[in-house]
Amino acid sequence: MDGGYRRIEVRLKEGGFDLAYRHGYFAGDSAASEPKENSDPLHSLLVRGAPASTQIVFSARLALADRQPAHGDNVAGGNTQLLWPLTRYRVHFNLRPDDLKLDISPDGRRAGKIQVGLLAYDSGGHAVNWAGGTMAISLSAEQFAAAQRTGIPAHLEIDLPRTEIFLEAGVYDWSARKAGTVEIPIRAVNVIAPAGEGDYDWSTRQSGKP
Repeated sequence: MDGGYRRIEVRLKEGGFDLAYRHGYFAGDSAASEPKENSDPLHSLLVRGAPASTQIVFSARLALADRQPAHGDNVAGGNTQLLWPLTRYRVHFNLRPDDLKLDISPDGRRAGKIQVGLLAYDSGGHAVNWAGGTMAISLSAEQFAAAQRTGIPAHLEIDLPRTEIFLEAGVYDWSARKAGTVEIPIRAVNVIAPAGEGDYDWSTRQSGKP
C-alpha cells in the first residue's frame, strides 16, 4: 500500500477473444503516498474499450469549439503530427464537489487538486491525440455552496481528424486518488455546424447517443 502503480494482465488459455478490463490501479490507502507530481495518473485509465471508472461522478459536454483551427495554427493537444483537415472540440467537465476530497481551512475555504484528461482513439484503437492538465481548486464558503448547486467546471480543447473517433475523458482526484472516466463516440464531422449544434452530454452514470 505504497501508492505505487500495479499492472493487471488477463490471459486466456484459448484465443479469439477481445478482453476489456482495467489495466492497473494505484495501491494505497489514505495514509499512502500519492502518485508523483509529474506523473499522469489518468493515462492508464483512458484505455479504449476498458470499463469506465465511476469513483468520481462527472458530466462531460462535447461541443464544437467557437474557433476552428486553420492551417498553420498550433494543434490543440499533444500530437503535433496530426494530418489536416481537423475539427476542434471543447469538452466541458462538471464535477460534484461532494465527490472530491477538499481540505477545509480555518476560514472555511476548501482546496484540492484534480487532473482532467482526454485521449482520442481511431476505429482501429490507435491513439490519435491527447490533452490534459492539473487544475487547482480553491473555493470560499460562498463559492462552495454555489458549487454544490451548479457543480465545479473544467474545460479542455482538442483537435481531431474528421473520421470516427472514440474520445476517452477522465477526472482524477490527487488527494483521494480516485478517478472517473467515460467514453464519448464521435461521428465524422466534415461541415462545421453553428455553435450549439451537435452538442452531446455524457456522464459516468449514463450513456448518451452521439
